[in-house]
Formats: sequence, C-alpha cells, structure tokens
Amino acid sequence: MKSSRIFNSRPLILLLFFLLVSCHQQFLPSLDEIRSITGSICIRNVSVIDPVGETVLEGMDIVIRDGVIQSVSPSGEGIAEKTDLEIAGEHFYALPGFVNTHTHLWQHLSRSVSPSEQLQQWIPKVYRPAFHMTDEEFYELNLAACYDALLHGITSVIDWSINADEKKFEQVIAAMIQSGLGGAVTFTHTAVFLPAETQLREFNRVREYALQNDRDLFVAHLPPERIPIPTLYDGILLATTTGVPIAEHILENVQCQRDWLTTVQGYLKDYGDSLQAGDKKFLEEIAATPEPPSIDAIAAMSQNARIILDLIGSSSEERNQYNENDIAYLEALARKTGPTYIPFLEHLGAFDNGYVSIHSAFLTPGDIEIYKKHDIYINHNPESNAYLASGIAPIASYIQAGVPVTIGTDGAASNDRIDMLAAMRLMSHLQKVVALNVPLPEGLDSWGILQSATIEGAKALQQENRIGTIEPGKEADIVLFRAGSFEMQPLTDDPDCLANLIVNSAESRDIFAVLTDGKIRVWNNQLVDMNEELLARRVTQIRDNASSRSIPENKGREWIEEQTVTDTTAIIRYRSIYPNYTADVKITNESEYPLEVSIVLSDTEKAGGLFFSSETKSRFPYKKLFTNSQVKTCSMEFPPGSTFTLKKDSGGNLIQFQASLDNQVHEVLEVTLATDPEWQWSIRAMIYLEIKVKS
Repeated sequence: MKSSRIFNSRPLILLLFFLLVSCHQQFLPSLDEIRSITGSICIRNVSVIDPVGETVLEGMDIVIRDGVIQSVSPSGEGIAEKTDLEIAGEHFYALPGFVNTHTHLWQHLSRSVSPSEQLQQWIPKVYRPAFHMTDEEFYELNLAACYDALLHGITSVIDWSINADEKKFEQVIAAMIQSGLGGAVTFTHTAVFLPAETQLREFNRVREYALQNDRDLFVAHLPPERIPIPTLYDGILLATTTGVPIAEHILENVQCQRDWLTTVQGYLKDYGDSLQAGDKKFLEEIAATPEPPSIDAIAAMSQNARIILDLIGSSSEERNQYNENDIAYLEALARKTGPTYIPFLEHLGAFDNGYVSIHSAFLTPGDIEIYKKHDIYINHNPESNAYLASGIAPIASYIQAGVPVTIGTDGAASNDRIDMLAAMRLMSHLQKVVALNVPLPEGLDSWGILQSATIEGAKALQQENRIGTIEPGKEADIVLFRAGSFEMQPLTDDPDCLANLIVNSAESRDIFAVLTDGKIRVWNNQLVDMNEELLARRVTQIRDNASSRSIPENKGREWIEEQTVTDTTAIIRYRSIYPNYTADVKITNESEYPLEVSIVLSDTEKAGGLFFSSETKSRFPYKKLFTNSQVKTCSMEFPPGSTFTLKKDSGGNLIQFQASLDNQVHEVLEVTLATDPEWQWSIRAMIYLEIKVKS
C-alpha cells in the first residue's frame, strides 16, 4: 500500500534560499565598512554589459585605482595586485553610469506642484518660489537632487540651472562635487544681470572653478521664442566668444512655434528696414511661414505622418509594402509644418562649438539636415514631454537620419522623478505607439537606447574620452544591478536578453551600488555618506521657507553683507529683488587705491539692452523692444578710507535702493514693478553692483 503522505519541499527550498542570501551577505561588506573604504577596488567575476559592443562580457574583473578603471579582464587573468576592497561580482551586472543630458536639479523644490498644466501655464507655478531660497538652501536643495540622481544610477548630468544672484552657479557645482555627481551646469545668459564685459569675466571665473573640479560650464541662451532676438544673439555670442557648447530648450511644443512667429513678425515690423540684408532675409522667410494649427493634436498628427514616411523610406521596394493612397494621405498631412528657428540659429553661429538640442519635439526635415551637418545632439525627455502634453518627439526620424539621440529626465517638477530607467522604457514605448505596424530603426532597440543613456550622453557632454563606457583609462562611473532581482529574471539564451531586461523591466530598486570617480556613492540601494530621509525632509523645509518668502506680506530674503577692500580684486554682485526683500550692504575701502562704484537697477533682464555687447547693439537694434523698461544707473568715486553703503527696506512694488558714501546719501535708485497676474504676484527687479579700481 502506497503512503498517502506527500513530501512538502517548500520549507527546504526556503531554507536553501535564506542560506544563499546569508552567504551572499558574507561576501559583501556592510554599509559601515564601505564608508571606511577610500582606496582601490576590484569587482571580481562580474558580467559587464557593454552597450557600445552590444554584448555582455561574463566573468570579468574590473580593477579601479585612483578613481580610474585600471583594467577590465577575464577573471584571474588581469592585474594580480591586492586591492583595498574586493566585491563579489557574480551577484551583479555592471553597466556604465547613466548620463542624464537634461535636468533641472533645483526643480526638486516643485515636485508635483502642477501636474495637469501645459508648459506655458506650468512655468509660473513651478518657478514662483524658485528665486526665494537663501544661498544655503539653494546649495542644500541641489545637493539633495544630486544624491537622488545617484540613487537612480545617474553619474553625470547637464543641469539647466536658474540664477537669482552671483553665487548660484558655483553652488550647483559645489553640490555636484560634494555628492560625486559629474557633468556640466548651464550658464543661463539672460538671467545673469551683468554688463557684457563683466559677464564674460564672470563666466570665465565660474568655468575655471568647474574645470578645476572636473566639471564644465555650458551656455544657455534661453528658448528663442521666449526672448527678444537681440537677447538671443547676445547669448549665442557668449558661447562663440568663449568656445563652449550650448544646451537649450528647442521647440518643446506647438505653442513655441506660435510664439516664435509672433516674435519675428513683431521684430520685423519695428526694425525690418534697419536690419542687415542677410538677417532680414532669414526673418522674412520665417514671418511668411503659415501659422501652426490652432489644435496641437493636428500638428502632432502631421509630425507623426512625417515619422511614418521616414520609416517607410523612399525606395519603391519599401513603399510597395503599403497602399499608395495611404502614403499619399500621409504626405498631405505631413505638409502641415509650423515655423522653425533652426536655420536662423545656424545663421547666427549657435552650432559652432557643439549644441545639445533639448526636447526638440517639433523639428522639420530641413532642421534635421542642419543637425546632421553640425553633429548636433538631441536630448530626449519622453516623460516630461508626456507630463506637460508637449508631444512625442520624432526620435525614430532622428535615428533614421543618423542624428545622435541622448536621454534626459528633465526636472523633478515635470515628471515627478529623475529616473533614467523609466525614461529609457518610455522612449522605447512611445515610438512604438507612433509607428504601430511600421518597423522602427535598429537604433531604437534596447542596445541603441542603452547607448543613448551612456556613451551618446558622454559625447554630448564632450567627455566621451572620460566617461560613457567601462574600459581602462576612463573614470570609474559604474552601476551594479542586482543579478537576482525579479526584474532581472528570467535569463534566456537570447544575446539581447540583459539589454532588454535593463530597458524594459529593471527598476531603480534593482540598483545595488553606484560608483563615480571610483568611489562608492550608493551601496545596497542606500546613500553611503548621507541620510536619504533627512535630505528629503530638508527639501520640504526649503520648499516651505521659499514659498513663505514668495508671499508679499511675509518677510523676504535679506541681503546683508559687510566687507573690507584691501587690494585690487573687484567686487561683483547681481541679485533678483522682490518688494519684501531688504538690503544692508557695507563696504569699506582700506586699500591705497581710489575705487569706483557702478550700480544698475532695472525691471528688465539685460537692463533694457544696456547690458548687450557692442556687437549685438550694432547688429540688432533693440530700443523699441524696451520702451517701457525702467533702468536706473549710478556711478560714484570711492576714495581710500571711505565707507560705501547700499540699503533697501521692505515695501510695496516701489523698489528703492539708497546708495551712500560715509553716511551721506549719494543717490536713490527707484523702479516700480507692475503686477503680473500669471505669476500671481509681481515681476522682479534686478540690481548690479560692481566695485573696482578706478580706471
């Protein structure tokens, strides 16, 4: 008689599982042990996912010394020298660190503030508290965002920062240095309230600081549809003069086309007869472009038709697969293109030193050809474009044409997170939604998307000789994924299996460790040198403080400063000023040199054109653009032994600064701010102060 008892194997399986986990933990140091490691590292017997070679190298040893990858070789065959830490790599997959080519680190301040608005309505709500952080708060906020990026496997970024005063760019760079996040910060030309020559000196000073710490400084001229044409050219000049790349938001949605058309038509009306022939011709061609459809979806359908036509191709063999009438319908729909500014940017020299074209959701076929000619890099932010109802960028067309595509998350306020894995997944899926039964190009397979997230981003940063791949001589920016997580299973014999799992399945929780410059920044999905919970709570405190200061009846920011001048080093300050802000600045001249003080107060960026470079002023007339601008200037001698003071009290929309020398009022500068309902308060004033040796 057979026994009716059935052996239950489940307890034994669970026991074996916990034993394996226990053994796993014995091979891996604790978080406290990792904190004490400062030297060389060997990741032993790890599988290296190589996006460039589109392969997985199994059983490799990665040796890291002095922050650099010393060797990558089959396990046991490479450098035999002992390292300070050995990581059992068989538990992980190693991937190059992600390069996020567009984010706004400061937007952690406004996460989920306005999730239901389109771009143009979203901007005021998100930006409203942004200028009201103290210097310390701005640094801490950016530091928290840097650590959040690391937790998501991001090791380098191009951060498009805001600027309220002279310290902000350096604070972002300092936060990147402290956290170990690499990359570049953009110098937002329009927001820097300095005369052209002073701005150039300031740019070079900040960039030197960045370069000394292995970061970089790019230029941002602001989206062309949002600024006057002379301002656009002035920003491009800063980039061409310094020889640095530009990273800028380009044709993010259909409204950008409408606004650009309005900008050009208005400028031609005021200055058409005063322009150089070449500039006038370009602008007239733009002004003659038909307006984009009033319904954004029509423009999106037109663009989707162009994508499908690009994918179908022009050869008769390819076209014969589809109905001729259907192709004719697509061709008719594809003709509904709106105005573009890409040829004009080329004409102005914007593409001379490298350009990262952010968003790029509505480029024309002609624009794509220009991008190919100049090796322009597309930055694709699929989550942000969906979040703000901007549209689906024609990534398939760019890849089909050979234009390199990189991936960004945008800021935390326009997708609620900075998660590259989510961005990669959506990049793949959105293009499928457009193409449907038409095959996508090979560059949109999982390997191509991993390249966009790593080596192509490194090229856009112009740092491909340093980052973007796991190979000897490069910085050790590496992400270790858990090999045993649910999202990384099951494994198959398909050579693309791991690439597919990373792009389509992996989550940030699958990231076990993140290294930058050979230092372990994340271990066991936890920050090594910071407490995530404390950082997150501090972000909320900073948000509360900034929001409180943005209310006119509350106490605003204070500009309190006391300094002594003893040498020839110039003092340069520029600040955004709101009515409830106060200022109490005291500078004593204890040098042997007579100094001069220059002050400009205005309600308009670039001081109504006063701060434009001489080349901009001679090429693009501008005074009618700023007819209603208020610009107040003051200059005074500052003898040795004297004390200069600059004061402002809190008050209404009348912004008043009192400049004094040895307690005698020299001049009072005043501008009155107009209320702007869209921004739910008032526009800001800006002040520039420079003290230097008298020329």
